[in-house]
Amino acid sequence: MKKLILISTLSCVLSTPVLANIEQGIAEYNEGNLKQAVQLISQADDSRFEKHLYLAKISLDEGDLDEAESYIENAIDKNDTNGEVHYFHGKVMSAQAKDANIFSKMGYVKSILKAFSVAVKFSPENILYRQSLLAVHLVVPGIMGGDVDVALEQAKAIKEMDAKSGAVALIKVYAKLEEHEKLNEVYNKAVNDFPQEPAIYYQRGMFYQHQEDFGSAIIELGKAANLSVVSDKQRKSQYMAIYQIGRTSVLSKNFLDEGEKALNQYIAEADVQENMPNKDWAKFRLATIVEFKGEAVKAVALYKALQQKTTDKELKNKVKKRIKKLS
Repeated sequence: MKKLILISTLSCVLSTPVLANIEQGIAEYNEGNLKQAVQLISQADDSRFEKHLYLAKISLDEGDLDEAESYIENAIDKNDTNGEVHYFHGKVMSAQAKDANIFSKMGYVKSILKAFSVAVKFSPENILYRQSLLAVHLVVPGIMGGDVDVALEQAKAIKEMDAKSGAVALIKVYAKLEEHEKLNEVYNKAVNDFPQEPAIYYQRGMFYQHQEDFGSAIIELGKAANLSVVSDKQRKSQYMAIYQIGRTSVLSKNFLDEGEKALNQYIAEADVQENMPNKDWAKFRLATIVEFKGEAVKAVALYKALQQKTTDKELKNKVKKRIKKLS
């Protein structure tokens, strides 16, 4: 009996540091201390899916997509019924798809759709997972598996869980479907119910931008940009709107002063988070506005400064073309 108690005690003593390591590592990750997080999490037992999940998150943050993919696949092997694991698998596949060729991209898209679908299956109460599945179905062509009906189904489910998030989701879907009557109905109710919610005006502005009704887009995006916000989520929507004022200015070759002011504000103030435009793209839009205003010398200087700094291949090519045209 004493021997069994001793073995049990030793087991607890030996396992406690491992448990502490991974919990401490996750805490360090959440604080943004990636180096410390890696050191702690790497000591955890390989059988714990959290170890592989968080190493995948760290690898993605550091831009090592192949390593992130390897870790997240290990996490799925350890726990294939965890919604967060499948959601993050979708995020890794999304990052891989960005720079993939057309043939590889199709494979990644299928993986993304499956990953977000399974994440919703195992965590149906998670609004973020449903929003991600909705977003993919809105942008992926039907031939590649996109289905607006699935997006609408997710929007309705979100509305049942949270009226504000549901309104934003329905605006996205009805805008994509170009069902103007339903769009206006949802929008008007949302504005009445949530007049201080920038995401509502932002989505309406994006609808007008896609319709090339740039004047209306500027108005709606301006409403989002000028609200008093209190939460980080609202602040993110607000800065997305500010960026899109600049982009709308570029697309329309109009409202140049408004666009220049908005992009300068975005570059100076925005705390760029997930799914927000990189500030290098804001600088590119700003240089383009300067070019449209006839200030070629200043525009070239802005383009050249960006060319030296950015690591985005697509952006580098665009910048190179603008410099060549103006030189």
